[in-house]
Amino acid sequence: MTQPQAGTVAGRQMVQQLLMAHAPLRSDVAALRKGLEVLDAATTRAEDIEELLGGLTVADLTWQLKVGCQHFCAHLDAHHTIEDARMLPVMQHRFPELTDQIGRLRREHEEVKQMIVSIRADARQLNPKDERSVHVVLEQIVALADHLQAHLDFEERTLFPYFLRMDHDWHA
Repeated sequence: MTQPQAGTVAGRQMVQQLLMAHAPLRSDVAALRKGLEVLDAATTRAEDIEELLGGLTVADLTWQLKVGCQHFCAHLDAHHTIEDARMLPVMQHRFPELTDQIGRLRREHEEVKQMIVSIRADARQLNPKDERSVHVVLEQIVALADHLQAHLDFEERTLFPYFLRMDHDWHA
């Protein structure tokens, strides 16, 4: 989604802040997915791994993916925790007509949290010599990526029009 031209200054700033928070979530889950697909491939080419790592100081792909999964999951959980504790209550108070949509967002946050718990546990067990361990995490990341994309799209479609009507941001 692009930055809207209409709406209040505060609203446009809130849209921009959330877009900036969502962009790395989208790109990181895509990078994790790609890395796990490379690791999962039965005929992984060395060039693919070198390209994927491109300049990392720690060159062990499995280690990078373990750490990357843990970091991404922690970041995503923190993002949703902040939304649940700070943003969504303000939006629900200010716009009671959003009650159903905010309920859906909260339920989706809980679904993501459950997915994250499983991913974090299984990612710790990643082992390139155990194809099943790689495939399990890959399947989970693919499911998370699909779920997250739909969730972020819904959140942006739902909240951005309301952000654009606000005179001050939800932090105030």
